Amino acid sequence: MGKLDDRLLDICQQCIDLGRKIAQSTKAITVNSEDEYFHKVILLYFLLRGNQTLEAVMKLCKYGYTDQALLLVRSIFEMSLTVQYIGKQPVPRARLFAEYYFISRKKSLDICRKYADKWPEILRGRSQSECDGIEKEFKRVENNYPDKLHWAGKGITLSKMADEVNGGRIYYDLLYSFFCEKSHSVVRCMKDYFEENPAGGFIIKDGSEFQYFSAAIAGGCAFLLIVQSRFCELFNLHFDTEIEELKKKLETVKENES
Repeated sequence: MGKLDDRLLDICQQCIDLGRKIAQSTKAITVNSEDEYFHKVILLYFLLRGNQTLEAVMKLCKYGYTDQALLLVRSIFEMSLTVQYIGKQPVPRARLFAEYYFISRKKSLDICRKYADKWPEILRGRSQSECDGIEKEFKRVENNYPDKLHWAGKGITLSKMADEVNGGRIYYDLLYSFFCEKSHSVVRCMKDYFEENPAGGFIIKDGSEFQYFSAAIAGGCAFLLIVQSRFCELFNLHFDTEIEELKKKLETVKENES
């Protein structure tokens, strides 16, 4: 069984504080092209979202909801992989990621129209001009997305992205499947919620366990530090020393646990 580790909680808080410090150091987004703008805005979004997500992970873990925290760690992992993938080829990947928004909005609009006869209120909040705008933007970008299910291109899943990222394959194979099990409630996770009682019946677990504490906190921090590092690189901010120190602290805790 895992346990609450104050060392990891302290590192986690330092990671969150560093994220805030990095964000506050970003006074403006200066760019030379629209593609550069897309890239910087995406990194800012992931920096802020990742920071808040890690804070939520820490709060869940403090109360023993480490299983649920792993669902959020999965999200931070996806952010870290995405920023690295986009960084390999910012043009056209940043724009493709950003403008996939219009593909998603058109899909949402089509679904609302499909069920509008049963739930007319589903379209009530959308004006005709808004719907026309969604259609217009969709037509403008649709040829850039031969595979409407994947923003990066035909058949380019998160798994394919991992192949292009340094170290991404091993993290994807070893960790992402574990995170997905938690997200999709597979049978293997039943043991975390109840077990058979040899005397008969079942022993119900209340969910407050620290079993995945280290995986959630250390994983969340490690993946967010990747996002922070990429952000600083793109915005020319100098927090390399702080980021490396936190990485070393995580490694030290990991070595002491093994």
